[in-house]
Amino acid sequence: MTAKDLFLQLSNEYRRNHQHHKMVLSFYEYLDLVKAYPHRFLRNSSNYLVDMFDHYGHKPSHKLCTTGVKYQVFEVPSSGPVIGGERPQQELVDALRSFVTLGSSFKLLLLHGPNGSSKSTTTSAITAAMEDYSETDEGALYKFSWIFPKDKSLKSPALDPSTAIGFDRQPTEARFESLAGLEENKIASKIHSEFRENPIYLLPMPLRQTFLNSLIESNTDSFTDHVFSKGLSKKNKDIFDSLVSAYKGDLSQVFRHVQVERFYLSRHYRSGIATVDPQMSVDASERQLTMDRYLKELPAVLQTINFYDYAGALVDGNRGLIEFSDFLKRPLETFKYLLSTIELRTVHLGSATALLDTVFIATTNDKHWEAFSQLPDFSSFHARIHLITVPYLLQVDQEMMIYQKDIELLHNTTLAPHALKFLCLFAIMTRLRPPRTKDFEPQHTATLHAVTPLIKAYIYNGNLHHPHLELHLKKEQRKFLTKNTLKLQKQYEGDPYYEGKFGASPRFVRSILHSAAQVCDDGHLTAVDILSRLEAIIERVDLYEFLRQKPVGPYHKPAEFLSQLRDEYQTLFENELLDSMTMAESGEYQKLLGEYIDHVVHAMRKEKIFDSVSNSFRSPDEEFMKKMEKMIGIPTETSTYRQSLISRLASYKIDHPDKEIELDIVFDDIVKKIKKNFYESKKSQITAICQNILKAHLNQDKLSPSELSEVDSTLHHLEKNYGYHRTSAIRSLQFCLSRPGSRLTQAS
Repeated sequence: MTAKDLFLQLSNEYRRNHQHHKMVLSFYEYLDLVKAYPHRFLRNSSNYLVDMFDHYGHKPSHKLCTTGVKYQVFEVPSSGPVIGGERPQQELVDALRSFVTLGSSFKLLLLHGPNGSSKSTTTSAITAAMEDYSETDEGALYKFSWIFPKDKSLKSPALDPSTAIGFDRQPTEARFESLAGLEENKIASKIHSEFRENPIYLLPMPLRQTFLNSLIESNTDSFTDHVFSKGLSKKNKDIFDSLVSAYKGDLSQVFRHVQVERFYLSRHYRSGIATVDPQMSVDASERQLTMDRYLKELPAVLQTINFYDYAGALVDGNRGLIEFSDFLKRPLETFKYLLSTIELRTVHLGSATALLDTVFIATTNDKHWEAFSQLPDFSSFHARIHLITVPYLLQVDQEMMIYQKDIELLHNTTLAPHALKFLCLFAIMTRLRPPRTKDFEPQHTATLHAVTPLIKAYIYNGNLHHPHLELHLKKEQRKFLTKNTLKLQKQYEGDPYYEGKFGASPRFVRSILHSAAQVCDDGHLTAVDILSRLEAIIERVDLYEFLRQKPVGPYHKPAEFLSQLRDEYQTLFENELLDSMTMAESGEYQKLLGEYIDHVVHAMRKEKIFDSVSNSFRSPDEEFMKKMEKMIGIPTETSTYRQSLISRLASYKIDHPDKEIELDIVFDDIVKKIKKNFYESKKSQITAICQNILKAHLNQDKLSPSELSEVDSTLHHLEKNYGYHRTSAIRSLQFCLSRPGSRLTQAS
């Protein structure tokens, strides 16, 4: 296939697609669409956005999200996903639905929050979804233009010769024949409508009301007041009135000149979507047209009209959305006009007042909002603003997802296991506030005081059974916090100092990630490297406001956070390393647990147990059970404890009637104690393996073949099971061995 053949094939496909999407219609064809889909083609901008959200739908969100759903608009491929933010997103959708109920977008949606909290990302996702939605049949939008032919010698049957516009058909043939499809070379003038008004406004009242009422009779849709308003701009109204006069009231002749065109929303081309950056210029203006060649070609009946060209963000964003980026960075005088514009949905131009159909949305950071709230005019603006708080994320898993592209850009650096997680843990810890005890019964005060930033970070992330919680909280405390997690999350909603207002920003996290990668010589960035980089940075209290926060109990203490995270990483890596040492056969701990539970069950039931070795039944081994109970730290009186084990089995079966009982899940605490006891008995062997790993790193010749095999096996399992490269594993091992209380040395 030649390039020409390929072009012709693609051209034909493009033409068919153009026709399928009904890009150009006559006015009557448009009315047929309205009749078939009245809601779709008569909705206002806020209704359009609500329909867009419904079109893309939603899915269940993070299990601890306070709203329960995630709108798919924020995961449209063209914009990339917005991580987290379910609560402000739900509030935004709710506000749009209220606009629909009330018939117009009567308030400015103002997203406020700290720098880097995804306010602009949220609006970008909405506009990207609007662009995609406008390309679907459900999201189709139409505007209109006026068409006038070149051939002026042809007489219109409805006009006398002095006002000829150029038609050569007889009245019966020409009355309803549209010029919408006239070839480009036969068009003398085409007047566009900058406001992209809905063509339905061309139907004058009360004809429009009669037409729409007939639709209501055959359709369950109802219409908001905007479809009955004076929706035409002054230019279009003047053209319409002049043509009506020239054609002596014959609307069929007037509508021949109407070309209805489909248009697509575009932020880039400012078509129905406009972004206003902080600036001093006005957001709408007009300019009188005097020498435009198209005006010279207009029929005489229109030559007396003063035509104006309209421009500006308010014009570009009509029929869609206008975003004011960093809204409050602008001087107050430059946006005072919004008081009336938002409320009345109009903009005052020099020659006329134009009706607007758009959703106003803006972003600002908290500092500018707080300064703005002190101004005398604040109360006037506040009544016309729907404030939506966009805090920093408070869930580690979501925070980690933000930086996936950053990780991909670290071409020569690989992140070791947990490196990003511990960086994000630190960031989340800096954003948290202590639980408010006044919101709970007094008997829970001690539990709430025990909730440190690290514990709260784990709770918010859904890690309610994390070993750290089991170590520092009693079972009853964990149960209480599990039950009240959502209440904890909502404690600071609506508070001026809401949770997530302060703390390390995503920009801070990125700077740590990239700066740590730059000083990483071997290409393997570990959690140890991240924590070391953080330690150097937190001394710079002059650079970061969150480092200057006043401490409250264990909160707002970044140096202590690092100490806790080092302890946490030491525990985590040591567990992974010990599990990677092949000192016990796979499943040995579970086998030992199974034997113990089997003996306990039979003993409590006063039944004999089958011995597979002797192929006979015998009494449960009391000595074996006591040995196991001593290992896991059970007091001399064991009958109550054994009964509790039976109860745990019964409880698990009730909660999971269709599942086989998994003993290592039901009794995970016992498995951990068995492992701990086993490792204690193997401490000298553990120490030797650790030392040999370091020796092998320096010089393998100093080790025997069996020692090398042990080293290789351990490092292999660390890589296979946990993802550690040898380099990152050795650096983490060196870190643990340098720490007091390490389980990897005999001295501990």
